[in-house]
Amino acid sequence: MMKPNYLLKEKFFEKIFSPHHYKNKQKIIIVEHCVTNTLDFIKFLSRYYEVYFIPKPNSIDKDIMNILEDYVTFLFINKEQLKSKKELINLIEEYVGKSKFYIIDIGGYFSWNYKVINEYYSNQILSIIENTENGLQKYEKEIKNLKENNLVQNVPVCTVARSILKIEEDFLVGNEVAIKSEVFLSEFGTNLIGKKVLVIGFGKIGSSLSQSLKHRGAIVYVLDKQAVRQAFAISQGYLYDDFDNLLNNLDIIYIANGEKSIDIDSLDRKCSGKLYIFSVTSVDDTFSNVEYLKNALEIEGQVPYYSLNTKLEGSIIVANKGNAINFTYTNSTLASFVQMTQGEMLLLLNDKVKTITNSGITELKKADQESIAKIWLEEYIAIENIGGKIE
Repeated sequence: MMKPNYLLKEKFFEKIFSPHHYKNKQKIIIVEHCVTNTLDFIKFLSRYYEVYFIPKPNSIDKDIMNILEDYVTFLFINKEQLKSKKELINLIEEYVGKSKFYIIDIGGYFSWNYKVINEYYSNQILSIIENTENGLQKYEKEIKNLKENNLVQNVPVCTVARSILKIEEDFLVGNEVAIKSEVFLSEFGTNLIGKKVLVIGFGKIGSSLSQSLKHRGAIVYVLDKQAVRQAFAISQGYLYDDFDNLLNNLDIIYIANGEKSIDIDSLDRKCSGKLYIFSVTSVDDTFSNVEYLKNALEIEGQVPYYSLNTKLEGSIIVANKGNAINFTYTNSTLASFVQMTQGEMLLLLNDKVKTITNSGITELKKADQESIAKIWLEEYIAIENIGGKIE
């Protein structure tokens, strides 16, 4: 497989991590997307750590998996299994034993049993690094529960979710969702022009998505449960109405907040037209009653989907079976921007780096984030063949 020329060379990671090498390999359990943009990051980690890789089940590129089999140990365990205390303990005992280790998480896979981790493994686990806002909020909830029960937080939780380095990535994710959704719509002989769409959630990804949809000719409504964000969306020219009033005038719903915002049972009872649904996260974080989708017809294809005929003779198409649409159609528009947050996670693995802790969550200082961005720019300029150096 040829390396895409839009990704930075491994020298980028070496410049960030080289001063902090360890003589003896420690262990890392990592939850990640098994896709092109993560290949070099995982390979680089494997130089210095024993890597146990839990691939997210709905974003596995088999070609990438075949390459990584020479570098990591794959663990095919899902989020539901990790909610079990017994499964978690068995996993750690089998693969980590008594060794010290890190967890790099996406979407809070290990958050459900954070209390168990904090109690049983505080002398082993060096830190948990969470990559996403959705997952971070789950850890914040668990840390709050510890404090309310007068328990001490022994296991540090670090994050890149709110980093200034992730702004570019989140912006491009929103753009990619719009692009991939329009490709999906083309398979049904349609596009975004003139479509009435609703974006639920106006955070970093939702705002970027809304902008991209508007540029593609869609009529964009926005709903956000936070009044400040809702007001901001209205100030940016996006439309607003009550969900029930909107429903039968909508063509498409985008769920951009990962807060189980859609009740598919309610849609089944109320929807009388044709409605497409796209998500930016996993199906269990998209729908409040995901089990109801068992009533839908599963259609396989390049991008699988659910098709549901509603009680009012409408139809609902749930793209990618309710999972993130941006990991479909293989190619990614995130390019090398995602490597900035990968670099930040590498730096968080070094306990000598100074960090800021707020409400139990640890982050890199702005100066270190600026340093990573400077290195990224130097390498980015190199692959663009522009020449020059950032001083």
